[in-house]
Amino acid sequence: VGPVAYRARAVEAALQGRRPDEAALQEAAALVTEGVEVLGDLYASPPYRGHLARVYTQRALAAAVARAAGQPEP
Repeated sequence: VGPVAYRARAVEAALQGRRPDEAALQEAAALVTEGVEVLGDLYASPPYRGHLARVYTQRALAAAVARAAGQPEP
């Protein structure tokens, strides 16, 4: 997404104190590129990379919630 690895603190903050339901995960994942200059190249535009970052973040959060609950990952 960006030129260096980063910690998505906005995602963490959006989840603190909230029940990890689907809506909360979706809202938090929407913040994954906040404060980051999303890069593009020949293979993917910045908007597309931002979209992928949101999708993959939401999937990772859902998997973490399932794992914590002892359920099979989605």
